[in-house]
Amino acid sequence: MNETKNYSIEKPLNTIRIVVLGDSFTYGLYVNTSDSYPKQLEYLLKNKSKCDKNFEVINLGVTGYDLAYSTERYALRGAKYNPDLVIWLLQNLNFYEIKEYSIPILERLIQQRVLAYDPVSNDSPLYSKMLSEMKILFSDNQILDYQKKALESINSYYKGRLVIISFNSLLTKYKQIISELIQKHSNVSYFDGITDINQKAKYHVPDGHPNIEGHEQIAKDIYNYLTSGYLSNCSVK
Repeated sequence: MNETKNYSIEKPLNTIRIVVLGDSFTYGLYVNTSDSYPKQLEYLLKNKSKCDKNFEVINLGVTGYDLAYSTERYALRGAKYNPDLVIWLLQNLNFYEIKEYSIPILERLIQQRVLAYDPVSNDSPLYSKMLSEMKILFSDNQILDYQKKALESINSYYKGRLVIISFNSLLTKYKQIISELIQKHSNVSYFDGITDINQKAKYHVPDGHPNIEGHEQIAKDIYNYLTSGYLSNCSVK
């Protein structure tokens, strides 16, 4: 895990433990571990909230993970920590890429020396070509059905409070999948008020990943959301 310390399996007394799932945005690609938004969120909860409790925010994000991979990571690495709350940052890419099929395609394209990032066009030819091939293999509806099942599977491993967060730019069809999950499971909530860092140059590096300021803003948005609701009484509702 991209962490600054090892967390004990047994949760310490008087501690609210949060596990965070996601891809490279959550992992903290391009920034130091302590600057990732999960670590900045932990700092805010420990030092800015009015709760007299300790907070642990455990980062299970992995670069490139899709919905199914993130769910499996929670089952294998996260469930043992018995979190009080799980936060899952989702973005459009997580819904239209299926790693089980895209990884072999990407490996082949890498061998063909397709560029991962082109600074001139500010695009990723590697991912563009991979997505084009994915569209040949699967229809949009097939991909949506796959992702719907992958998202639903988190409830097989975790029954506590789950907060799915996203940028407001998440496509409507993906928000609908989240809405259907919420309708079926009362423990799931959704917050799409995270500042869209790709809309402001000061918050991201050229390829769109958050820089230190971007991670700081994401952490602040999540902190404000949690402390105005879930943690308003210093307990996870």
